[in-house]
Amino acid sequence: CDGHGGDDYVRSAIGSKIGCAVAEKNIKNFFLGIDKETFFSDPDKHLKNLEASIINGWNEAISTYHSTHPFQDSELSIVSEKARKKYVEDGKIWSAYGTTMIAVAMNQDYWFGIHIGDGKCVAINPEGEFKQPIPWDPKCFLNATTSICDSDAIERFRHFYSEKLPAAVFVGSDGIDDCFSNNEQLHNLYKTVLYSFA
Repeated sequence: CDGHGGDDYVRSAIGSKIGCAVAEKNIKNFFLGIDKETFFSDPDKHLKNLEASIINGWNEAISTYHSTHPFQDSELSIVSEKARKKYVEDGKIWSAYGTTMIAVAMNQDYWFGIHIGDGKCVAINPEGEFKQPIPWDPKCFLNATTSICDSDAIERFRHFYSEKLPAAVFVGSDGIDDCFSNNEQLHNLYKTVLYSFA
C-alpha cells in the first residue's frame, strides 16, 4: 500500500498500514476457504468477492480507528477548506486515509494479483520473460490515481490469475516507476535484484 501525497490525505500513512493488514488477513482467509476446483469454477467472481471483502474490511477498520483517534487541530490546519468540510461537517473521513494497493498471493496450484491505483506488479516467468500481468488502469495518470477510499473502488480494482507460477514477482509503488523513463529500465533494476538473489 502506498498512501497518497498531498496535505488533504493527512492520514494516508495510517490508511496504508491498515490496508496491508486487512489485505493480508483477507487473503489468508481466502486461501483457507477455497480449494483449487472451486476457485477455477469462477475465478473472476471469487477475486471480485475478495476485493470487496478487503474494501469493506478497510472501511470498517478506518472507522474504528478514527472513532478513537479523531483529527487533531494540527492535522485539520493543513488540509484544504473543501477537505476540512468533508471530514468534519460531512463525516466523510476515508479519503484522509486514502491509499493504493497491490497484493500478490500464491499457493502450489495457482497465483493471483489484485491492484487498485498506480504502481506496478512485474512477474518473471520461468523462461526469464518480464511481464506486467495485472491490467493497467488508464485513470492513473501523472499525479492522479484511483484509491481504495474511492466510492467506486470495487469497479476500479483489477486482477490477474494463472496456474503457471512465476519464478519471481516484484511489486513497486509509483515512486519506483517514476525513477525510470521506460519499462525496460525498470525491468533492468529487477533483473539486477533477481540475479543478486540467484
